[in-house]
Amino acid sequence: MKWKRQILALLLLLVITACNHENMPAENAVTKEVAQNQVADQKETVQPAEDSVQVQPEVEEEVKAPSEEPAKSELAKNEEIALAYISEFLNSDDVESKKNYVHEHVLERRQSLFLSAASNITDESLRFMNPQVIKSKLVDYPGKNVSLVLIQSGKGSKETKEVIMLLEDSKLVSGYLPSTDPQYDLSFNVLREEFAEPKTPSVPDSQEKDFTQEQKIALGFFKQFLNDNDAEGQKDFLNQHILDSMQLYYVRYQSLFASMFEDTDLQIMESTAYGFKDGTEGSLHLFKSSSGEEIIAVLKGTYFIMPYKDSERLEEAVVFQRLRRKLQAS
Repeated sequence: MKWKRQILALLLLLVITACNHENMPAENAVTKEVAQNQVADQKETVQPAEDSVQVQPEVEEEVKAPSEEPAKSELAKNEEIALAYISEFLNSDDVESKKNYVHEHVLERRQSLFLSAASNITDESLRFMNPQVIKSKLVDYPGKNVSLVLIQSGKGSKETKEVIMLLEDSKLVSGYLPSTDPQYDLSFNVLREEFAEPKTPSVPDSQEKDFTQEQKIALGFFKQFLNDNDAEGQKDFLNQHILDSMQLYYVRYQSLFASMFEDTDLQIMESTAYGFKDGTEGSLHLFKSSSGEEIIAVLKGTYFIMPYKDSERLEEAVVFQRLRRKLQAS
């Protein structure tokens, strides 16, 4: 459906280039026209013929521990592809070279989006000087080989820059940068935590926090703002309960979000606190729709930021699933 392709594009968190003066990755402003051209991956399952199955005699063999070499080899290859993105695409002035990188290393269904930005030249001040892989890791994801690669700028940089690259079966899918926009910054920080050193679990507060007010605001976003014909009521909700920096975003794309979240028969399942990088305390709220679909609403303080759904698209699902785990762990 056209609206679904459009709304999915709005939630994509790709780092294509950082060439504009506002320090924003290009996908933060990706056009709906480009998004409409994206095509979802097709999946096929081939079953072996029954007569091809041969019964092998039982032979006792020494049980060997699984080798870690394939995983290391996969990560090394993905690190090379991620670093090449910086040198051959982000930092490059050669448009043809950038297009060649896309055709060779970017997941096919994502190539049109990368190619649309290939002619953009990144400002010198925003490039990654002497990029280096800090860490990479395999991500548990059913049916796919998925990995995250954390890259930092190195010697010669006035400030340390970071980007997290997402790869599927050794093809680049998406990238995530810190941002002044809270919805993009949240995605980056959720994935950045994958590389953090394990912390000693804190002693849980003996008194459970009351999230009633936040839950009411989160539910109001779906019922009062997205799916209500009361224009004045929608305007009041926007001004009172949606974060200032997100208000224009929702004014522009309200109808698209309303199409995506049209089921307002939502049941609150659980809530948990979430600490933002700037020290602000926020919260995550898990809702279940009448059809059984899960939705996570994110608030910063008492202001609504963003709704999340699970998705067939890896670049969206990887963020949703990590937010979901935070709720499970609470």
